[in-house]
Formats: sequence, C-alpha cells, structure tokens
Amino acid sequence: MKRLLATILALVFVCTGILALSSCSAPEPAPVPEGYKEYNNGDISFSYPEAWITTDGSVVTITESAAGGNNVTVAYEAQNDDYKTMTKEKYEELVKPSLDTMGMAVSNVVIDQTSNEYIKEITKITQTISVSGVSMSQTLYMFDSNDRTYTVTVTEVKKDATLVKNVFDTLVALK
Repeated sequence: MKRLLATILALVFVCTGILALSSCSAPEPAPVPEGYKEYNNGDISFSYPEAWITTDGSVVTITESAAGGNNVTVAYEAQNDDYKTMTKEKYEELVKPSLDTMGMAVSNVVIDQTSNEYIKEITKITQTISVSGVSMSQTLYMFDSNDRTYTVTVTEVKKDATLVKNVFDTLVALK
C-alpha cells in the first residue's frame, strides 16, 4: 500500500512539473485585428495595417505609403531602466535639444507607466511634434524584451486612434 501511494505521489509530482514547465513557455503573438498583419522580429510583435510598407534597417519603419504619412517605427538599445523613471522634465532636458537641432518643436509631452495584456511594464510617452509647419502626434511605447529595451513609435500625421489602439493592444514581448 505504501509503495502504491509513493508511486501515485511520484506521478502527481511529475505531472505537476510537466504542467508547470508547459505554462512557462514564451508568450505567443496577440491575435491580429481584421485588416492588419503581424510584425514579428522574434523579440516583439504587434499588428499594423496590412497595406502598409515595411522598410528594414537598424530602425524598422512601417509606413502607409512610399510618400510617408502615418507610420510605426521600431528601434532598440541595450536593456536599461532609463525610461522606467523618466519624468517630463528629464525627457525635455535629454530629448528636446536633439529635436530642436533637427528643426522639430515638441509640445504636450505626457509620460505614463502602463501595461497591456501582454507586457507588465510599458513607459508611454505622448507628444506633439511640429516640423516645417506640419504638426503630428506621436505615441512612444518603451519596454524590455530579452536583453533589449524597445521603442515602438506610432506617428500620426492624420489622427488614427484605431491604429494607436491596435498597436498598443497587440504589443507583445516575446521573451
């Protein structure tokens, strides 16, 4: 009887271990909304409009047309905590001079710490950028995946709340 009980307990522990390991698998990409397709570089994924054009490089640019307009950019750097403690004042001190040098005026900066269904810690920065008389809204999402800190920036030359929502809702760190 003791041997049977020991065998049953051993099987329970083995099964529990297998279930625990299977629940530790890497996150899957989020479901893709209708009219969108998935961007996936192995570290992160999100959805963007299916008709848009992707240009790979050190910074990935996804645009609605070859002429520009609304776009999503993906950049990364070595993992760091700089954005997790970012304040509006610190952002304007560090970033504003670079934008000024490029002839860009930044205003309406708002910095929040947020999360979505797939990423627990996201720094979200919203701002308005003006360059050559053209004003655009930007939403930046900074988060860690593997050994990198990613910045996914949604730029709206013309307002598109659905684009911003879909990128945010489907943003996944594929650790």
